[in-house]
Amino acid sequence: PSYFPTLQLAPLARRCVLRAATLRARYGLRTPDALILATAIVQGATRVITNARQWKRVEEVKVACLDDFL
Repeated sequence: PSYFPTLQLAPLARRCVLRAATLRARYGLRTPDALILATAIVQGATRVITNARQWKRVEEVKVACLDDFL
């Protein structure tokens, strides 16, 4: 936390799991990716930053890829 003072850890709640299943089915995501995105969405994130280009297909949250900034 001292390196990332605004980092929040969120529990894997039932509604995150259900949202992950929907994301996985809709976008063909791998389970870990779907869980990460679902948790971000349920927690109210408006943007996620990743190296995973396949996340760009997800419409429920804005996705920025690190190589977009190069």
